[in-house]
Amino acid sequence: MRRGRLAAAVLAVAVTAAGAAWAVAAVKSRTVHLATVVSRSAVVGTWQVEGGDGWIRLGADGRFRAVGLPAQVFAPGPWVGGVTSATGTWALGDSRGWVPLKRAGTTGTETDDIGLGIVQTGGATHLCVGSGDPGVLCDFLLRRSAA
Repeated sequence: MRRGRLAAAVLAVAVTAAGAAWAVAAVKSRTVHLATVVSRSAVVGTWQVEGGDGWIRLGADGRFRAVGLPAQVFAPGPWVGGVTSATGTWALGDSRGWVPLKRAGTTGTETDDIGLGIVQTGGATHLCVGSGDPGVLCDFLLRRSAA
């Protein structure tokens, strides 16, 4: 009888934990929305990783400098971890909701998925490091830096 109650309790805890994880993902999806911008000037400037030290500066001349960005920006996939720094060029994608990045010294044969999404959250435009997890739009958000 004790084993049956223990198994039921373990199952209840597992179901509750799974439900909580799903709820967090659902809340994230509702509060972060894909967005577009009118022109390149809307994203020119310095963007800081929220909760981290990394940043990227998107220059008006189409060049970028990134320091301490999540490595998955340049090597998409859920298996990528750590941070990286790079320089290169950027553009505003045709949809105006994507900022493709091309690192200096690359051959141009890399995936088209290298870059940052443009999203709205809390009434402000942010840049987004896309997530590979179902139900989660962004693994990291970058906010416009005050400096």
